[in-house]
Amino acid sequence: MSVIGDLEVLVKADISGLSSALNKAGSEIGNFSKLASSGEFNLAKFSKSSFVLGGAILGVATAIGGVAVNAASSFYAIMAKNLALTGMSTQEFKTMSDSILKLSERIPKTATDLANGLYYIQSAGFSGSDALKILETSAKAASVGMTETKTVADALTSALNAYHQQVNLHTIQIL
Repeated sequence: MSVIGDLEVLVKADISGLSSALNKAGSEIGNFSKLASSGEFNLAKFSKSSFVLGGAILGVATAIGGVAVNAASSFYAIMAKNLALTGMSTQEFKTMSDSILKLSERIPKTATDLANGLYYIQSAGFSGSDALKILETSAKAASVGMTETKTVADALTSALNAYHQQVNLHTIQIL
């Protein structure tokens, strides 16, 4: 049996209850704290507060998990657009995704923001290591200028293409 490629599954989560769960957890933590500091540890009150507090913490943890799942699904949805645009292989896709995830750990930009920037860069005709060099420079400039990576990437690739410049560190620094 031959394998054609890998299948990526995107999962989306509804996080609309996050604010409500956080407010409820804060309220219950406050109630629990007041009960503990007053020295009135009535077992019935304590067990009710513990039960409600535990439920609130579980709700918050679930909501935060939903946010993480949503962020991951957004990243992979945008990376799928990059894959469709370039036709890169499964291995190239994995390498590019891993590079972006590592870059998001070094530069204060989300992986989703970086993936959006990559889409603009690849749309302008750059790929592989050239695309990653432009992406890193764009992300650094965007984080300093408090803008999205795709905005800087669009300007940078437009300048590179307008002046028919090769991608190298010197050229990018001049621009």
